[in-house]
Formats: sequence, C-alpha cells, structure tokens
Amino acid sequence: DERMEVLDAAVAYSAAAAAAAALDPVPADTRGTLEVMAELVMDTLAVGEEQEDGSVMFSSSSTSSLLVTSALVRGVYAFDAVQSSDLPNDLGSSVGEWLLQHATPTTVEDAFAVASGLAAIDGAASDRPLALVCETSSVSALAKAADVVVAVSDMWGGAVPGAASYLLSASLQGKQVVANQDMRSLGDGKFGFNILAAKPTPGHYLFSLTASSTSSKYATVENAQCVVRVSLPVKVSPVTFTVKDTQYDEVVMSTKGSKKSHFEAAAFHDVTAEFTVSGDSSSSKPVAVQQAFLVFDSEDGSVEAVVPAVFDGKRYTAAISMMRDGEQFQFHTGRYTVRLFVADAFVENAVMQELGEAKLRFPAGLENKVKHHTVYEHKADIEHQFRKPDSRPPQSFSWMFTLVVLSPIAVLLIGILTAFPNVSIPTSSVGFVSSVAFIACIALGGLVLWLYWVRWNLFEATQAMAVVMLAGTVFGKYALRARQENAKVKEE
Repeated sequence: DERMEVLDAAVAYSAAAAAAAALDPVPADTRGTLEVMAELVMDTLAVGEEQEDGSVMFSSSSTSSLLVTSALVRGVYAFDAVQSSDLPNDLGSSVGEWLLQHATPTTVEDAFAVASGLAAIDGAASDRPLALVCETSSVSALAKAADVVVAVSDMWGGAVPGAASYLLSASLQGKQVVANQDMRSLGDGKFGFNILAAKPTPGHYLFSLTASSTSSKYATVENAQCVVRVSLPVKVSPVTFTVKDTQYDEVVMSTKGSKKSHFEAAAFHDVTAEFTVSGDSSSSKPVAVQQAFLVFDSEDGSVEAVVPAVFDGKRYTAAISMMRDGEQFQFHTGRYTVRLFVADAFVENAVMQELGEAKLRFPAGLENKVKHHTVYEHKADIEHQFRKPDSRPPQSFSWMFTLVVLSPIAVLLIGILTAFPNVSIPTSSVGFVSSVAFIACIALGGLVLWLYWVRWNLFEATQAMAVVMLAGTVFGKYALRARQENAKVKEE
C-alpha cells in the first residue's frame, strides 16, 4: 500500500519472515503472497534518504529515523532469507555507514536499535561496512617523524583480513600537498603516513582516505575524511623599542632588544616596537601568526591600550604615533606596563610576556577633554523642531471651491425636480416594474458611493457597482422599450 509507513513495512517484512520460517513446507498460496511482498521490497527501499557522504537512512512521520532504519534493515534481511528479494549490493554498507557515523544513541532503546541493525547487516549482508578511524588529531611540525595514524576494523572493532588503507590526498585550504600515497602498515589493523616528509606549514590539513579488505564480504571505504592539525612551537626575539622625534626626524632612544625595556615618549614622538617570530629551532624561518600585539596598562589601572603588530614577511612592527594614536591612551600621562602577546591556532606555546615600562606624556588639556567625554554622561534634552506649516488659502476661497465641486449635484437635483411633473410611468406591468427598478438602481448607485466613502474599500465598492450597473442596464432597456411603445400608441 502506497500509504503504508516505512515502519509498518519493516514490521510486515519481519512478521512475514517469522511466519514463513514457522511453516514447513510453505503452502502455495502463502508462497504467492511472499512473492508479491518481495516485489514491493525495492519500492520500500526507494524511499531511503541518501546523505552527502553516500550513506542512506529511512525516516517516518511518527518515529525516530534511528529506530525506523534499524527496523527496516532487520526486516528486509530476515524476509530475504525466506524469499529472495534481489536486495541492492550496497544496502548493507550504505545503511551501516549511516548507523556508524550519524546515529547517536541517547537511550537504551536507541542503543539496541543500533546494535541490532548492525548485527543484521553483519549476519546477512554481502557488503559489510568497514570502520576507518583517524587516531591522530595533531602533530608537531618540528618533530623528527610524525605519523598520521588510522585504524581499519569491522563494525565491532574487530580485525579485518587483508585490510589496507590508501591516502588519496592531503590538502591545506584547498591546495593539495600530498596525493596518492600508500599508508604504511603499523600492525593490528593500523596504518600510518609521515606527513612531515612533505614539509608542511602549520595549519589544518584535510585527509581523504580509502580502506579495503581482501575479503569479498566487506565493502570498500571509498572516501573517508579527517582533519589533522599541524602545529608549531615558536620563539619570539627580544623586542626593540625606538623613540623618534617627529619635529627633527631623529631617533631619541632605542632599547636595542633588551629583555626589560624602559623608555619615555612625549606627544611629539613616534614609538616603534620590532620583533621576530620563528619556529623554535635554529634553522626555522619567520612565521606569520594570527595574533601579535602590545598591551599598555596604566599604573593606576584606568587605561588599557592595545596596539597590533604588522608582519612584513620578516619581522613584526607595532607603530604608535603619540599624537595621532593618543586617543587610545585617553591622552593619559603616566607610567604604563608593556606586555607582548603572540598566539595562533597552530602555535603550541602561546607567548605572553612583560616587556618593561613606558612613561608617556600628553598635553593636559587633551586628557581633560577625553575624561569629560563619556557616553554615560547626562545629555541635554532634545528640542524637536517641526516643519513650519504651509500657508493656507482664505476661508472664503475654500467655501467657494466647495460650492464649485458640489455644483454638479445641485444641477442634477434641479433637473430632476424640473422634469418630475412631466415624467410618466408606463402602465403595463413590464414597463412599470422596469421603470421602478431602473430608478431604484440609480438610487442604489448613490448608496454604493456613500458606502465606499464610509465603509467599503475600492474592491468591494467596484464589485457592488458592477452588479448595480448590470441590473440598471437590463431594467433600463425594458423601461425605455415600454415608454416607446406608449409613445407609439398615443401617436396613433
């Protein structure tokens, strides 16, 4: 039945398999029923939802996908044991992969569903899925050797005969670094590849792997992916501070890379801090990191200024213009503790060190101005200034305009009152009814206009006016015809 839920179909296949197994031999009419059900197996499996990685799951409107998928795979494999159903060759591997990777049991019932579903696949499927697990999440770029290790096993973590793994590619930010390499066997179903042989730069590498077995009952893992972080320990050179007089363009002071620096700077000075970041080895080259900055903390704790450092390919430079960048310091004069921070997602040893002290001097007027400017201070009340009203015409002109607009209605009323004594209504039944109905339609038209003014919208008024106009046209036609006939009778 097309209306049957997937879970209902799973129960039906399990029940049919149990009933057929209890009957020995199976009666002819029962065998015919089983053959009809076998033809529907492929239709039931066709409703499976394929995921991006090629795995397949089954869902239902009233039950979790985990329970439905497990019940269906148990049902179809049990049914196929008593009545061949030509199950797809990749059913076990695709459903088993979804149960292994995507199903997360949260209850005992869910755990039973996963275990029973995998057991059904392991006991009946000809394409049991392999489990490929990446056991390495991070390696150090300065290590002598660092294997990215993966383990290949069956669904239960057991050994697989003739297991092998192959590295399709390893890429960093979409750029391929290594491709088409055999994974070295490490024993116990584990395989490794020395990523450091490719001299990788620090970063997150995406590995694409395959796994296979010499046994035909296991399906090949065609493309499994894992991410490995290549990290790097770094060292930071001593920071050199240079104070330059902007008026005379000459260097006033330089700390020359001392471990603890003490310098002074005034408003007309520029301060430059230079240092290098490299790998923690004698032969390492300069390294670019995501975060490198200086932090200035005032002695009284009222000011904290952060100055980023810029990498030019060789060294980092943090430049401070005392006048231009003084607002970061709130133009606060006093002693500051200077600290350096260097960090990155790929740096093993983030650096945070105190560099020394700095005495900064700013004009007192600028400091007072900054102190009095705060977003929390009381603001003056806003005085709203509205647009001046447009000049209007005199009241007499407005009355005259109103009379001109309403004059057509007055002309209509005068015409009706003048012609009313000479109006004759036909005495025939058709003419009389048509004439009265025509006059009523005219009155209804006025009523529609009034209702449009006080209640209706444009669409409601248009529909009502269309009905009134249609009725007025029909009644007016018969009323005029009756009047013409009366006129002919009088002439004769």
